[in-house]
Amino acid sequence: MISCDDALDVARPTAAPVAALGELMQLNPQRPSFLLMHVRESNTIKQVAPLLGRLSEQVEVVPLDPFLKRVAGAKTGRTSYPPPTDPIDRTPPAPG
Repeated sequence: MISCDDALDVARPTAAPVAALGELMQLNPQRPSFLLMHVRESNTIKQVAPLLGRLSEQVEVVPLDPFLKRVAGAKTGRTSYPPPTDPIDRTPPAPG
């Protein structure tokens, strides 16, 4: 997940967020590749869309529900859990 107030702040020079997204795309060459973007209240998708249009690969912006259905259907993600010996256990104890 990427936050638009961090990497995609429209107040930054355009090249910086475009380069950051391009690097993320190169880290995972497997396609389809999915990236959940949280567009915060200080930005709008209309402000972010021109940045996406400058990427070297074509991207598609979709609402959350269709996005989640596509991610689930593609099965390109991995689930990882902390090892059972993880010293930090925030799981509340079972009642009783």
